[in-house]
Amino acid sequence: MKKIISLILVAVMLMATVSISASAENRQINLYYQIQKNEHKYKDRVQEYVDGHDIEGYAEFHHYSDENSEEPDWVLILCVLFPDGLTKYGAIVGDRALWTEGGSGYRKIQTGITVYLPQTDTFIDLKNSNMDKIIELCPEFVETIEENKLGQQMGDVNESGELDILDATYIQLELAGYKHLKSYSWRLDLGFKPITSTMDADMDGEVSILDATEIQLKLARLI
Repeated sequence: MKKIISLILVAVMLMATVSISASAENRQINLYYQIQKNEHKYKDRVQEYVDGHDIEGYAEFHHYSDENSEEPDWVLILCVLFPDGLTKYGAIVGDRALWTEGGSGYRKIQTGITVYLPQTDTFIDLKNSNMDKIIELCPEFVETIEENKLGQQMGDVNESGELDILDATYIQLELAGYKHLKSYSWRLDLGFKPITSTMDADMDGEVSILDATEIQLKLARLI
C-alpha cells in the first residue's frame, strides 16, 4: 500500500513538473523585452562609452521625477556587447533580479546593465559595490524598479511575473531531485554570497526548503 501511495505521489509530482515546465517555457522574464519599447535616446553616447565595440543588444528605461523635464533623472540601460551563451549577468535590486542573457564581457559595463545620469554624463555599472552610489544619486531607484516589476522577482521560478504556490512547488521538486528547470550559470552578487538561482527566495545564498517557506509565508501575508 505504501509503495502504491509513493508511486501516485511521484506521478503527481511529475505531472506538476511537466505542467510547470511548459508554463515557464512561455513566460520568460527578460529585461530586454520589458524595456525595449523605450526610445534609444542615448545609444550614441553609450556606443562612445564602450569605445566603439559592437552592441549586440540594447534597451533603455527612462525615469522622470518631473514629467516636464527634457532629460530624465536617470536611465537604466541594457547594453550587451559580447553574449556569453546561457550565462546570465545581473544584479539584485530590492527583491528583484535584473539580468541579461549574455553579459558585456567588457570592464566598463561588466554586467551588461548600467545606470546613466544624463545631467552629469555619468555611468554607474549595476553591481553590488556600486548600489549605494546609485541609491544616493537616485533615491527612488529601487522603488521604481519594484513598482514597474522590472526583471524577475526572487522566488518567481516559474517566471509568471508574480509569486504563486507553483513557485514553492518548483523549489520542493528541485530539492527532491526532480530536475526540470533550465540550467543556467548565474553571476549575481549580493556582496556576501553569490546568488545562483531565482529559487533563492530569501536571498541567503543557497536554495533550501526555507525558500519554499518564504514564498508560502508571503502568499499568506505573514511577512
